[in-house]
Amino acid sequence: MIESTRSAGLHEERALREGGCVGIATRGYAYEIARLPVPSSLVHVPFRASASVWYSPMVSVKRRRQHRSHFALTVMIGCILCSPMVLQRYVWSYTLAETQGMGARAIAMGGAFTGIADDGAALYYNPAGMAQGAGHRSHMEYVFVFPRVYVQRGKDKEVYLDKPIKAPLLGIVLDISRHWHMSRKIRCGFISYFPDNFKSAAKMRYGSFYDPYYPLYGDSTANQMLSSWINAAVEIFPWLLVGGGFTFGTHGSYVNLQPALDPATMNPVKERSKVTWKMTTEIEPMYGILVKPTERLRIGCVFRKGIKVLFSNGIQVSPHIVRDDSIQSLPIPINVFIHSHYRPLQYAVGASYLVKEGLLIGFDITYYDWRQYKDESERRLNPPMKDLVVPRVGVEYVPLPNLALRAGYGYKPSPLGQQKETWVNYLDNNVHVVSIGLGYSLNPYGIFTSPAEVSFFYQLSYLEPRTFENVHQGQPSLRSSGYMQSVGFSIVLCF
Repeated sequence: MIESTRSAGLHEERALREGGCVGIATRGYAYEIARLPVPSSLVHVPFRASASVWYSPMVSVKRRRQHRSHFALTVMIGCILCSPMVLQRYVWSYTLAETQGMGARAIAMGGAFTGIADDGAALYYNPAGMAQGAGHRSHMEYVFVFPRVYVQRGKDKEVYLDKPIKAPLLGIVLDISRHWHMSRKIRCGFISYFPDNFKSAAKMRYGSFYDPYYPLYGDSTANQMLSSWINAAVEIFPWLLVGGGFTFGTHGSYVNLQPALDPATMNPVKERSKVTWKMTTEIEPMYGILVKPTERLRIGCVFRKGIKVLFSNGIQVSPHIVRDDSIQSLPIPINVFIHSHYRPLQYAVGASYLVKEGLLIGFDITYYDWRQYKDESERRLNPPMKDLVVPRVGVEYVPLPNLALRAGYGYKPSPLGQQKETWVNYLDNNVHVVSIGLGYSLNPYGIFTSPAEVSFFYQLSYLEPRTFENVHQGQPSLRSSGYMQSVGFSIVLCF
């Protein structure tokens, strides 16, 4: 029933050349299973521990007599291949905060906010900064992203991603010391990104491993997870603030596929099919410190632990075979790990300086530890990813008491080198980020303890054109380029 051959990679290459079959490749073995009436494009779904499921259109070499076992395995693989959830691709970011930033004011200043961190965005950039100021504060924000990412194969240029994305952000910072009449400030806060305009807890993109794949700027907007930051900050001395907390994100625990299939045609019966995804929470720490050596100078440092999110650590396939009005269930457990999102460990150092009243300058340097990155099958890339240092600079000018003008710039080099292995066709670019924005303060009828602030921003991320040799022999080279435009607004209320 099952025939094996050494080396899943060589077996897959042979299948591509000769026309292929459905199979499971695990720990260096490839197993041919069956012939399926599915599209001819290669689908490769790698899992942790070097286990993967793949398909290519080849008629199986030998005829099988064990019809029932053959049918059951066909159904099992067919269910997996027909489920887009299982074909999840790794994404090199966790939320839009990783690629677009957080907070209209901070984004407009190029993300150079580690040494400023005096509003709700401090929950992400530097939690210690929450101990600045007084009173409670709510933060409401809306972000719109308009990507335009291209992939050129030889002379053919195609749009890889152009679907707009929108995501709201809600947060609050509470002043605990004010109610307890404490001499030192203590504040805590919560802020959260909601993917897909409150419609989803997770939003993912999937595709073939044979095709070029853009896991960061080309896909992070289409792959989002519900994520939150919960932090607290304490004023140790007037010149020393410390803070810390956790990043919370959705994390898959188990997927139960219950497709209903017509045994005659092997087509799914949509009305009787069901997919259940059980989720839990991924929790990772972050810490920050803010020092004020002088009245005009602030220096901040932040540590963010890396995150590797599981889409699932197991799958239960329960195909239902529909025969007239009766249903026959064939439960098949598959113990595999499927990774979906990744964020590298980060260290950020920033400083801000008040040049004169109404003119503030910020500067950040963030170190990203990409060396630890492994692909979906827990394999290191060849060559491995490079660690990065990303500089950012921002300025805020206040020409009028209730008006602030902002601008910023950042440069994000790519951690990815030209790959030499046939299982990964990653694309990535060096990116220049330019942003502008404004803020307007108002307090109608004096209803707030401090003026409310409405901020707007526009951000352009330009992806430098870059050419990659196609990892699949005989295929044309790949040239990636594009840009992403982001606009948004925030409303900050003090009470």
